[in-house]
Order: sequence, then C-alpha cells, then structure tokens
Amino acid sequence: MSINLSKGAPCPTCGHKLDRATPVGFPAPSVNPGDITVCAYCADVLVVLDTDGNLRKMTEQEEIALEDDTRERLSYIQLVIKNHGRRA
Repeated sequence: MSINLSKGAPCPTCGHKLDRATPVGFPAPSVNPGDITVCAYCADVLVVLDTDGNLRKMTEQEEIALEDDTRERLSYIQLVIKNHGRRA
C-alpha cells in the first residue's frame, strides 16, 4: 500500500517531487516514519521522516544494518528503476 505525500515531498537527492511512497519491507500495510522507500527517479534509498511524507537519504550505516533480504530487494528495485530510465 502506498501513501499520498500531500505536499509533493522532494527527493533529497535528485529533487523530483514525489507524490507517493510504498514501503520496501514486509509486511507493510502502510507507510510509517522510519520506513524505507526508493525514489522512482534516481533510485536512491530514502527514509520516511514523518506522516507528512518528508524524506531523507538513508545513511551508509543504516544500509549496512539492513537485513540481507531487504538489501537484496532494494538492489533489485534500484536496478529496475535504473534500467527503466535508460529505455525512456
């Protein structure tokens, strides 16, 4: 399930305005502060800061601390986004 980012939160990396966020981890019926998502434009891993949908870039330490299956899922999502961008 995704949430609307009512204010059109910008990606802190590329600046594109994002209007939705979907959590990467399972199970995830909703997006909450602290959840992670991936920018659909630059494929950077982001952390949801609050219920307004403000985002920040995930730190290297946070990425290292992720469970292996979550890290693999993120890598796959990033690959899909990057490959899609090359075809556009």
